[in-house]
Amino acid sequence: MKNLKIRKYLDLAEQIICQVCTQNNLNSVKNAIKHKNDFQMQCSRGGLLVTRGYYCPSLVEEILITNARRGKLLASDTKKRPDYYYYFDNDKLVLIQKNLDNETFRYEWVNRVEDTEISLYMEENEVRRIIISTYDGNRIIENIFLTIFFSNCFDMVLETYSYKENKLVSVIRKDVSIFNDTGREEIHYLDFIYNSDKLKCFVNGKTELHIPPIVEGLITGKQKTVKKPLCKTDISKALKNAVTSWKNENIYAISVFINHSGDEVTDFAISFNTEEHQVGEERWNYAFWNQEEKDLMYLLEERETDWKKLLELTSSAVRKLQEDGFFKKVFGKDIAVIIHGYEYEDIELEATRNANPNGQAEEFFDALKNYR
Repeated sequence: MKNLKIRKYLDLAEQIICQVCTQNNLNSVKNAIKHKNDFQMQCSRGGLLVTRGYYCPSLVEEILITNARRGKLLASDTKKRPDYYYYFDNDKLVLIQKNLDNETFRYEWVNRVEDTEISLYMEENEVRRIIISTYDGNRIIENIFLTIFFSNCFDMVLETYSYKENKLVSVIRKDVSIFNDTGREEIHYLDFIYNSDKLKCFVNGKTELHIPPIVEGLITGKQKTVKKPLCKTDISKALKNAVTSWKNENIYAISVFINHSGDEVTDFAISFNTEEHQVGEERWNYAFWNQEEKDLMYLLEERETDWKKLLELTSSAVRKLQEDGFFKKVFGKDIAVIIHGYEYEDIELEATRNANPNGQAEEFFDALKNYR
């Protein structure tokens, strides 16, 4: 990035900090936290990877970051530990509490005056993120996200929304990183196409991106029908569709990759590995695999399924397919199906053993003893 453009973003960051980080606003943060129990409250689960969780002001963050979802609102009497608490004063969002664990919280103060909304995200009494959102009534027109690391070191996201006949037609999103006198700028052009009842999104004029149902509902104003809870039949169908689409006859193992952050599932995908050049540790170490994955995260959209429940359902689904001889029919031989994340945790190994009832994964377990 040229020095002139870097200077432009440095000046913009300084302007935002001076505009928002006033002593009056900082006092308002402390006051809102002190009196949070006087406000109406909602809570949500999930969304830890998304700015502000369920009430993320961006309509495209989840579209571009494919493994991130804003989460779900919970019933007020839920027994589950929420990831966010949202505090409202006369239906106006004023404070967000993000729960990193049982003892660590982060607060974000929000203040909207007419069509401009500002927020301050605090970390140990320091401002770490500023958001400025501009609206036209209920329609978002512009977002600026400024994440501050230290002096002259920050990330900035700028989003500009364009409408035609009251429909969102395009968004320009600039992702900027500045480190002293060096910088990087990445620009995404998103176009939205309305075909009957189906909304499509294309980035940079060519690649179609998946739109999560909740985001599509926010864009179109049409709420999606709530799906039934995820069951092993849903998973079984998705696995069968993926497996029968593969053509390589040298497949010897299948990976069902389920990554997580706490209880939240962050990745859910299926892939395979082939016999070519796979010897020693490489044969059973996922890090060395081809990893041409088919993303299965769509199965979790608008469904409240935590990591352990997904492991259980997936293990049961794979076991039934093994017992029915599905993999043997497709490949002409027994196939090990490994259910795992990056760390091969004990609960994942238990799910894998259950999923392979006739010893299909014994070679994997034997190899694991040598490399753990």
